[in-house]
Amino acid sequence: MKQKHGTLAALAIILSMSNPALIFANNIQRLIVDVGTNIGLWHAQVELFNTPPTDPSQVSYATNAFNAVIAIRGLLRGPLANIDLQAVLDQIARYPSATTSMSSAHRSSYVHGIYWLLRSRLSVLFLSTRGGTYASPNCDSAFLDVGYYLGRGQMGAFANNQYVVSNASSMILQAIRSGLDASQSCGCGFNLGDVWGALPIENARTTADFQALVTPIRGIAEIASQGFSENMPISPSSPQPGPVPPPPSPDPSDSIVGTWRMEDNSTLMFNRSENLIIGTIHNLTSVYSNLGYKEGMTYFRLSGGGQGVYTGQVITRDSGGNFTWKNCRVTINGSSATFSDLFDGGRVSYRATRIR
Repeated sequence: MKQKHGTLAALAIILSMSNPALIFANNIQRLIVDVGTNIGLWHAQVELFNTPPTDPSQVSYATNAFNAVIAIRGLLRGPLANIDLQAVLDQIARYPSATTSMSSAHRSSYVHGIYWLLRSRLSVLFLSTRGGTYASPNCDSAFLDVGYYLGRGQMGAFANNQYVVSNASSMILQAIRSGLDASQSCGCGFNLGDVWGALPIENARTTADFQALVTPIRGIAEIASQGFSENMPISPSSPQPGPVPPPPSPDPSDSIVGTWRMEDNSTLMFNRSENLIIGTIHNLTSVYSNLGYKEGMTYFRLSGGGQGVYTGQVITRDSGGNFTWKNCRVTINGSSATFSDLFDGGRVSYRATRIR
């Protein structure tokens, strides 16, 4: 691929020349790049540095990937809205406990498996004239590949491992070619070939070189999209015709929306807010108050609800007195709710009972 100079300038020129009516922010494609980048950094770090599962960088990469997958799931629409991403979230969540006694090679393989599982989930198209949904590489899987090898390139350069660096550059270029081909064959969003050609990917050697590619690639992912056509297949990130309907509400018996009493008699209130369900905490016990929690503060940020299972984040106070968000899962069974922290296998689950 021919390389040019002025990457960011080229991106700005394309944006200024494009018809604003044809551009919309494709947040799913951008999030897919983010997921891929974090998994690539995570995988290469385990492979090259043999860091333990509790390493703060690994936890950060895993958390970023987890949150981005949740965001992608919340944005899916149309006939591909029900893509099963829960298995991906479960694999990420189980990593600390599942890999504690594994060798570095097996932990590396585990993380690589998360990437392949997500790739398989995104490699689908829908076309009513072809019987509905079918497996196929597309622009979304190409964007995941670009992000994944972008992350591996950064970590490989940091480790001064020229084999990983060279492989990452080559695989990014290959993923771009695949994405451009897919944009022609199935009309998905990977156009802007001139902007891709302006990126100095082939010459990327240092961590700074790869990091300099992050912003323009995320920018391309956000704007590279073609309009909806009834004759073209629909990919997970495709724009949908007409107004986007709100996501369906879960079965009332499995819905978390409402008021719940926790085991310590504090109260949780869950309400919908666009694509998220926000849980606030009330009637605080002295234990919560002494730790710095406030009446009515946001305690949970959740999405999902299929079969009564929600995933998202809970706010916790760390040993340093700072509030941080941790990933969690909530399972609803009638009037009972079970909460568990996904990134601390030693924590005992706690329950709440529906009040109304």
